[in-house]
Amino acid sequence: DGVLINRSYLKKFGITVGELTLFMQKQ
Repeated sequence: DGVLINRSYLKKFGITVGELTLFMQKQ
């Protein structure tokens, strides 16, 4: 169960980082 939660957290974090990178590139 811990691994599953960790994976979903990393997925959300990865998406957030991706959006941030896109935002920075647009600037």
